This record gives sequence, C-alpha cells and structure tokens, in this order.
Amino acid sequence: MMKAFVPRILNSTCPLSTPTELEGAYGNPTSFLLLACFWVVLRSSTPLLASCFRQVKGLVSAVFVKLLGFVRKRSGTVGNEASLTTTAETQTNSLAEMEEGLGERGSGLSASSVGEVALTEGRKIVDESFTAAEAEILKSVDEATGGGSRQAKYKEPDKGTATYGILVQLCCTLLAFYQYWTSPTVNYLDIHLFSDHVSHECKAAYFTSVVMYKPATLSLWVVLMATSHLTYWRRVKSIPLKDQTNIDPGIPELPSNYLSAAIVWFTFFLYLLWLVVAIYFLPLLFVFLPVTLGLLYGVPLGLMKVPILAVHKLCRKLKIKVDVDTNLLQMKVMAAATVVTVVCAMGFKAFYLNPELWLEVLQNEVEELINELGEFLQILKQILVLDFNFDISLSLGWPSKLDFPEQLPLLISAGFLGNQYLSAAFLFVYRE
Repeated sequence: MMKAFVPRILNSTCPLSTPTELEGAYGNPTSFLLLACFWVVLRSSTPLLASCFRQVKGLVSAVFVKLLGFVRKRSGTVGNEASLTTTAETQTNSLAEMEEGLGERGSGLSASSVGEVALTEGRKIVDESFTAAEAEILKSVDEATGGGSRQAKYKEPDKGTATYGILVQLCCTLLAFYQYWTSPTVNYLDIHLFSDHVSHECKAAYFTSVVMYKPATLSLWVVLMATSHLTYWRRVKSIPLKDQTNIDPGIPELPSNYLSAAIVWFTFFLYLLWLVVAIYFLPLLFVFLPVTLGLLYGVPLGLMKVPILAVHKLCRKLKIKVDVDTNLLQMKVMAAATVVTVVCAMGFKAFYLNPELWLEVLQNEVEELINELGEFLQILKQILVLDFNFDISLSLGWPSKLDFPEQLPLLISAGFLGNQYLSAAFLFVYRE
C-alpha cells in the first residue's frame, strides 16, 4: 500500500521523517472527497432502497402469514373434527326451538331456511359491532396522534438538542487542534508559527494538513457544514421570494439566534486562519490548473452527479417517487472539494524549487492522485461484493497508533454522530 499523502508531504518538506504513529493519523484528501460523493449518491438512492426494503418486507410477511396459517390449520384439524358433532347438535336444537317459536310466520319455512335467516342476521349484528368498535379505536388513535392520519406523527428534532450536538462537535474540534499544536507525538518537530528551526514551507505544510488530521476531521466537517448551511439559509431568506433563483436552503440544523451566530463567526474565524496558513500553496492551484479543475469539477461530476442522474432515471423507470432533494448536499460537497483541492496543491510544492520541471511535477502528482483514487475504488468494490479483506488504515481507518487522549476527540465525535444516524435508521425501519 502506498504511503499516506500528508506524511509523504511532511517527509519531503520537513527535516525529520514522520513517526510511525502518524502513518494512520491523516486521511487522504482524495479519499475524503470520494467518500463525500459516495455519501450523497447513497442519500439520493434512499427512495430506491426504501422500495426494495418494502418489497422484501412484504415478501417476508407473506411467507410468514402462510406458514402461520398452515401451522394453525394443522394444529386445529383434530380439534375441529371433535367439535363439529357438538356444534351440529347445538345448531339443530336451536333451529328446532326457533322454528317452534315462529308460530304462524314460520309455518311455511323449513328448518334449513330458518337457519339461513338466523345465520345472516347473526353475521350482520357481529359485523356492525366490529365496525363500531373499529371506528372507536381509530378515533382514539387519531385523537392521541393529533388527528388526520392513522400513522403516528414524529416531531422534528429539537433545535436545542441540535445546537448542543454542534457545540460538542466544536469542542472536539478545538481539543483536537490543541493536541495537534502541543502533543509531542503529533507535533514531533515542535512547530509553531514563529519557529526558526524549520522552514516556512514545513510550517505551512504542517498547519495546512490539520484538516486531514483524523481526530479533528469528523467534528470539523460536521461543524463547518452546519454553520455554512445556516449562513446560506439566512442569505436566501433575505432575498424576496419572487427573486429567489437559488437552491432550496431547506431547514438548517442550527436555529437562527445569537448562540448560532456566535458559532458561525467563530467557525469562520478558524477557517480564515487556515486560509492564511494555506496561502503559501494557493498559487499552485493556478499553476496546475488542470488538476484543480479535475478535483473541483471532474470528480464531483463523474462520481456524484452522473450516478445521481442514473439513480433518478432508474426510479422514474420503476415508477418510484423521488422525494429526496440532494442539491444542497451536492453544494456542500463542492465546498469540501475546494478545501481538498488546496490540500492536494501541497503535492506540487516541488515546482517552487525548479519551475522548469512543471511537466515532471504534474506527472508525478497526477500519478499519486490516480493511485489514491484507484485504492479507494478498489476498497469500494470489495465492500459492494462483501469482501472485507482489505486495509483502510491510510484512508478511513481508525488512528489506533495514537495515544488514547489524542483519539478521544474522534471517539466523542463519532459517538454523537453514530447515535444520530442510528436513531434515524431505527425510525425509518419502525415507520416502514
């Protein structure tokens, strides 16, 4: 397996080699972008997956009902044979008594005719009783659930709970950043902004790579996506309705209040600091424009937009209603692609040493990016065919070689996020 992107850049930029503990501490930027595209495609496939789930559920239910009926039939055969004689005798006696009590009105009716009339009247009474009972039950259920539907109505998640979750994720991000700055294992070169024992190129590479540092990546992107969603929602809502041509902003996770505004501004401040540090590599985005355009537009177009169009076409062909709007998610992936492209620009740093080697630098880095792309696609292929004999430590695996305090931010962040998605999955299955 190839060496992870960030350790490879740090080894070629800084004076000391990256410790083995950090080999799995950084995620590959292209793998992160591909995972984001795969997630959006999966979300867009929700109606198709839900339809398949209903079909399987219906098939299993039908088989279960048939088996249950067969078991009941077999178990009740002996009992039915024993009770048939008693039932027949009882009905005969009842019919005789009824025929005698009819008097002149029943003089022209046979015992069988009287039995048919009595049976019909009895069934009518029972049906009316069950109908009335069912109506009362449904009325009680509608009153308990708010009326208007037989199905229980689920409320949207409380905004206070969502704000608490984002605050926890922000605290995890700050803790991971603090450890990235002070931990002797991670900051093995004791790099600070005003350090004079390492080059500016080394400092820029080290601090730019923080967005790929696994203990900070998950919580950082959760906060960044939530705050950017709220910002976009506020901007769209400030435009008159008749003039709005933007993507539907949906419902932001954070409420619009002063606490959310403070979170947004603080997150923007952290993002601005990162851009100031990464400015050393920004010119390379224009020097190597083909790679920049490929990462910004080529990868999302080929691995996100085209599969989503194929899924929607398949749903229309199968007459499945597509009620999932992923335009907002696609816009978030495009924002993530911008950050990933800046991180990938570090791979072209050799151009600063000798600008005449432009083609050679481009060729080497494109080969590395293609290798990372192939590695991720191979992992995805093995997952789809249920072959889990692979190593994802450099892409998505847990940074197990780090000390436990350094893993703690990722552990808390993953726990909160996992609980959220598990709850959503449980509610989906429960409703279906």
